[in-house]
Amino acid sequence: MEQKNECIWVWMQDSEIYKAVYRQKDCSLFVFNSQDELILSYRGMTAFQLNELEQLLFQLGAKILGLCTEPFVYL
Repeated sequence: MEQKNECIWVWMQDSEIYKAVYRQKDCSLFVFNSQDELILSYRGMTAFQLNELEQLLFQLGAKILGLCTEPFVYL
């Protein structure tokens, strides 16, 4: 369940579903593949880096999940 201090994006790329989770508490980003395996983690992300990442994710067609939103709504 998404916490209010987290941002979650989902997108499809090469027939795979990916999920990125940003935790504001420790400024960390985690990216998971379709099998929910961690494929990238980054700690100490700045506000500028987060903004740049978000723009890149939107270019990939990512959708940000809101509170209490099921992922299948966007896919």
